[in-house]
Amino acid sequence: MLLVLAQLMGVYLLSTLIQLRNSFPPDTDSSIDKSDMSLFASLPSYEVFNSWFDWAFVASAGCTAGWNWLRRKIGIY
Repeated sequence: MLLVLAQLMGVYLLSTLIQLRNSFPPDTDSSIDKSDMSLFASLPSYEVFNSWFDWAFVASAGCTAGWNWLRRKIGIY
């Protein structure tokens, strides 16, 4: 259970960072050294993961609904 919780927290952190990247204006200054890249510059754009986040939510909701149904059928509360 702890590993599942850690995975969910990691996905949440990654999605938050990717969404934060889109809220900052793009860096247009060409005099900045490319070796001093920020964390936001190293992340891909949100459009790359948009459908992945949606399907991960649908899959987790489906797994939760299936688990609850199975618990009721077996009689575990």
